[in-house]
Amino acid sequence: MSEKPERLKVLREFLAWHGVELSSDDAGVQRLNDFFLAHVSEDPDSPGRLLPEWYSVALDMGLFLGDVMIERNPNLYWEFHTWGKKNTNYQKQVVAGFNFPDPKYSVDPEGIIVIQGNRVIDNMTVKSDKFIRAVHQVSEDANL
Repeated sequence: MSEKPERLKVLREFLAWHGVELSSDDAGVQRLNDFFLAHVSEDPDSPGRLLPEWYSVALDMGLFLGDVMIERNPNLYWEFHTWGKKNTNYQKQVVAGFNFPDPKYSVDPEGIIVIQGNRVIDNMTVKSDKFIRAVHQVSEDANL
């Protein structure tokens, strides 16, 4: 997480180079989603996987999306998930702090983005507003 400010700076520059302004309002999150859907690519050497650079971009987008979730829900925070070796979030940076019966409940913003990318390259149906839906769902869950 110490590299997060630099990673977000690189993401902003990358998107600006493509004419996309990054912002944490719904319109900005949707622009990020639209850009991702239009540009994410499959690795021709590893069918069914994203190009390696897209995993890096997804990480940066996940950091941004997680920050949006936390900005909108101040009770949430970043946490390194260290419990449950079989848990899909194990050893990942996740958004935590939900008031759920399971105090270990968390959300993996990077995972949301990677799954969306995999759906695109697999020609599966995708929700064109998946990122904003995820942000809104986290807000609902954070305020139960």
